[in-house]
Amino acid sequence: MTRRPVAKAKGIRGTWYAEVNGEKLPCIHDKNMKDGEYRAPNADDDRHRKLLNDIVRTGRVVMRKSVREDDSQPWTAIGYVAVWSVADAKIENGMLTFRFVDRLIDLKD
Repeated sequence: MTRRPVAKAKGIRGTWYAEVNGEKLPCIHDKNMKDGEYRAPNADDDRHRKLLNDIVRTGRVVMRKSVREDDSQPWTAIGYVAVWSVADAKIENGMLTFRFVDRLIDLKD
């Protein structure tokens, strides 16, 4: 059995990015992953378009473990899970979507 590398992610406060092994990568919430796909609604603004451009450019994302009190509240990151390679990232009809390809790095606190 091949073991994945393990690293530490350091969030960049006030942004949707974290640094892993010296590289700034876009972050996404674990709660929007289902059946190997990511689907985030309400993503049709400049901040999401920048995130999309960086997801396409790097082909990778940092998955954050997230919670929220109820649907009216934003997600709050409470830790990091893994770095994933992704494909087919796009925003369509206000929805950010992509496929998870491979879990590359496990992240520790």
